[in-house]
Amino acid sequence: MSPNVSTKFIFAPIKNPDQVKRFRKTFYCFLFLFVFFNSIVKAQYIYNFSSDNFLQFNPAYAGQDTNHCFFLGTELSPEILKDISERPWTAPYIFQFSYAGDFKKFRSGLAASGSISGIGAEKWYDITTSYNYNIILNEHSNLRTGFDFHERVVHLDPSLFIFNNIDDYDLSVIKRSSFNFDLGLWYTLKKINIGFSVHNILNKKNIQPGSSLNEKEVNAIISYEFLIAGPVVTKPAIIFQNFGGSYSTYLFTNSFLFNNSFILGLEYMLPPQSSNLYGPLYIEAGGKAGKQVQIMLGYSSMLKGKSYYDDSISVMVKVNLY
Repeated sequence: MSPNVSTKFIFAPIKNPDQVKRFRKTFYCFLFLFVFFNSIVKAQYIYNFSSDNFLQFNPAYAGQDTNHCFFLGTELSPEILKDISERPWTAPYIFQFSYAGDFKKFRSGLAASGSISGIGAEKWYDITTSYNYNIILNEHSNLRTGFDFHERVVHLDPSLFIFNNIDDYDLSVIKRSSFNFDLGLWYTLKKINIGFSVHNILNKKNIQPGSSLNEKEVNAIISYEFLIAGPVVTKPAIIFQNFGGSYSTYLFTNSFLFNNSFILGLEYMLPPQSSNLYGPLYIEAGGKAGKQVQIMLGYSSMLKGKSYYDDSISVMVKVNLY
């Protein structure tokens, strides 16, 4: 589509009260379908760097890998970098910040995270706080049980639509919020990590703006870290996700650490069985600046088919405090 072609929607004048009611139903039906079929709404994760940020998948992970850790990451469409006059209105983006800490004296992990994301006319603001209790089984294994609470604010910008002669409506701002919570388990035995979590326990439906936008979701994770040869360490992981019973997918990740400094990662997501998509495939590379700072750059692309994840670029900065 040419960047000069308008993507706004034009509605005919509405005068009759019955037409007004039909318009309302049509308008909110459009929003429902837009949210339901929008994959970036279904799972607002930064998939790149997931092997370095299991916190986004499981509330029981906080404090497992480091004493104190700050994470700042973004994943967005390359189209977002274009001039605003040439930028497609559907270009997705997400910015995420999180902190996770391990408080050994209390055998507890704490975390807080926030994100801003959007696509087209919708923006989401998410805030999450989590807590877990660490049960130390022996010197080689431990079990964390955790939960989190999260609040989502949804904002729809009607300025991207054109409504002709509908003075009866105040559509300057559509803004709603919703609350939900998650539960999780995280078990570690030497270099093996196993996680299980259930998200959106309240199981709200995608009915209207401001609903949870995510139905109940189940995640299962297993990862293992081992030495290949010499200074090369690898950490493969498999992440299973089921979204509200509607579809499931697997995310395969593997990162390689060379000489404790250079990092190379590959990730591949299986599409739903009913989909004709292949991918996306993620490639990421970066390194450690001393013992505390890790910087990563990533790129992803669909191998076949079209979606909002056709191409994306990612940047991540992780700071570990010891």
